[in-house]
Amino acid sequence: MNQTFSLILKSLTVLALLGAIFEFPIPIGDSPRSRTYLLDQSPSVRIPGGSDSLRPEDGWKLIRTDARQFDHVTVIGFAQSPGVLFQGSPTNLPHTLPEFQTSPGTDLAKALEFTLLHPPNDALLLSDGNGTGPKTDLEKVLLTFQNRGIPIHTVALGPRTPSDVQITALRAPSRINPGKEFTLEVDLLSTIDTRITVTLKAHGQKQVDLVRHQPRTITFPSLRITKRTELVVELSPRDDCNQNNRAPWIIEPWKEGRKILLLHETPSGLSTLLQSEETLQVIEKNHFVDPFGFDLVLLDSFPAEKLTRNQQNRICQFVTESGGGLLMMGGPHSFSPGGYSGTSIETILPTWASPDEKLSLLFLLDRSGSMAAEIPGQNRRKLDTAIDAILKVLRSLRPDDRASVVTFSDDRKVLSPLTTDRNALAKLLRKEEPNGPTVLLPTVEEGMRLLAETTSARKAIILLSDGNTEEDISAFLSLGKKLRREGIKYISIHTGSSAGKALTALGPTQPVIEGSDLATQIQKWMLKSQNLIFSPNTPSEVLGLPEKMNRVTLKETATLLDSCGEYPLLAIRPTGRGWCGAAPFALREGWRGQMKNTKSS
Repeated sequence: MNQTFSLILKSLTVLALLGAIFEFPIPIGDSPRSRTYLLDQSPSVRIPGGSDSLRPEDGWKLIRTDARQFDHVTVIGFAQSPGVLFQGSPTNLPHTLPEFQTSPGTDLAKALEFTLLHPPNDALLLSDGNGTGPKTDLEKVLLTFQNRGIPIHTVALGPRTPSDVQITALRAPSRINPGKEFTLEVDLLSTIDTRITVTLKAHGQKQVDLVRHQPRTITFPSLRITKRTELVVELSPRDDCNQNNRAPWIIEPWKEGRKILLLHETPSGLSTLLQSEETLQVIEKNHFVDPFGFDLVLLDSFPAEKLTRNQQNRICQFVTESGGGLLMMGGPHSFSPGGYSGTSIETILPTWASPDEKLSLLFLLDRSGSMAAEIPGQNRRKLDTAIDAILKVLRSLRPDDRASVVTFSDDRKVLSPLTTDRNALAKLLRKEEPNGPTVLLPTVEEGMRLLAETTSARKAIILLSDGNTEEDISAFLSLGKKLRREGIKYISIHTGSSAGKALTALGPTQPVIEGSDLATQIQKWMLKSQNLIFSPNTPSEVLGLPEKMNRVTLKETATLLDSCGEYPLLAIRPTGRGWCGAAPFALREGWRGQMKNTKSS
């Protein structure tokens, strides 16, 4: 698979050069409005080559040229793990390639799967095709793209004829009983016919003959450990890409009983369940503890904000490099409500932290003269506070979510159609100044007309006003019923001393709490409006029917073990050398419901 994929990429180098030099656009089929680019940043694409080779920097120039034909683009950099380099309007693409913390290895499957979190109209992959991830994962993700009708265009990076011998994978137990024999397997791949020396430090070396583009596996049998050991494999002689000539493998000895790190803010029934098992050593904490030395980390409604970015990365390293386990349980502070969307922990879970549903969000912003007054305790105009909150919420939206703002006083101004271009919308919003009386009813009607034109699965209106209007209340009551009938989520956030009869008639209201962050208030309401926590109607075959559970999205490479109808209830996936699980239910009051098979582990 990797050899064929690499040859396909190499054959497209001429097309890539045309694109970079002559501004020749990559084929786009039916001209979609958005495109996702995947830019390989692994060491193998930086091997020196001739004039016909492309580096990542050249790939960035090609992206800047090609992106001009789209309204919104996303650029994902990847090596062993993916990360977003840019999202937004192509007019705002940086001139130079943003920094990306690279690592040995190229996991094409993980990068493509990351793209499916927000499925694009199409994707452009810039890579040398030298994937080191599991072949089956790559095949699954490519099949998913095919089934969803998402085309993948490819452009070759790196030299066409490098001299490169690489370690593509190591295989051995991540944990083993002390003194028990095991075998370390080493997968090799070369771009040339050559003889090399493979050295396992402190354990010997082997001479190996490699044939160009033919995978080869060698073994080091009869190995033993008595303590935590790092096995290091090295290749010689040196070649054009030395970064992939060395690979470590960490192996831990099994201890008597399994050691579990249970992180929670408040104990649940899970604590009692685990503590009742004599074979388990359970350490419960309400703060981060280094996971190395444990067998499993269990996050039981433990919010992401209680873990720094480095601590989250440490947990991921514990799983992917040390072969540990990670299980995230459900609860009010788990998955998306717990702040895990977009985190490194989310990338290794078998589910995405939130359901994959596009949002059309409309802000109705009061710019009447009364919005020039200050909010008590904040020393800022009501309008400025509201604009800052909208800008912050816009930055938190997902790439394919669309938004617009309608400002109003005694007239209405639609700043833009519903769009994914946050920067253009922000520039227009900053120009607004307070003036005139408040005429609210036609503004809400205009907002509903705008949302009626979209096919998004979720639609929401957020009204920001002090509520000072003299309009007929009965018309607002009728309009409020229409909002609910059409499935449009609605809330008004009032900056006055009270919501007023008009805002209350439309639907839920919420005051601006003195000294609080208005954007945070809006984001909390948005999370709640997405039904991220819900009550399922269909019991699962294995675990029964929970009273509440978190809504999540199953990843393509995960294995589903149990579900409540269409909603995942228990899923697992291998991640690096370890395993991750997601169980979006909780053994807590108000959550457990009619669960069964939870009295034993």
